[in-house]
Amino acid sequence: MTETTAKEDVKVYEISFHIAPIVGEDNIAREVGEIKGLLEKIKATIISEDFPRLRVLAYPLSKMIDGTKKTFKEAYFGWIKFESEGVSVASLNKEVEKMSNILRYLLIKTDKENTMYVSKFNQKHDTVSRSPRTPEVKQVVNEVEVDKAIDELVV
Repeated sequence: MTETTAKEDVKVYEISFHIAPIVGEDNIAREVGEIKGLLEKIKATIISEDFPRLRVLAYPLSKMIDGTKKTFKEAYFGWIKFESEGVSVASLNKEVEKMSNILRYLLIKTDKENTMYVSKFNQKHDTVSRSPRTPEVKQVVNEVEVDKAIDELVV
């Protein structure tokens, strides 16, 4: 296999995931380490990442953990962008699916250039930050002047 052929098979992917809050803040690094270990196993190259932070979910997520259905209203959310061969990513998908503390994950093909993540949410309350609006100043319109301006524009 030539160098160019090997390079063509390599694509950029991103895995984003929700980790169950029962893991605890002290063990989040261990969970992320497991995902990174799977990436090492498929010889992926990490491009960028965002370490998981506790977030309020838009809707509750349920999952069977240790034989009990548990529902969560918050989870640790993070993502990792990486380069890998497409064939290897299929095995990564199967392995992440087996991880009991991952509530939900998404594995997508993406672009290498788009590596910037800008949070629109306030980290403390997970709400959209809004600046106070300034009221618009309304101007009085003279209908005669508007009609005259329109007549000048019409051919």
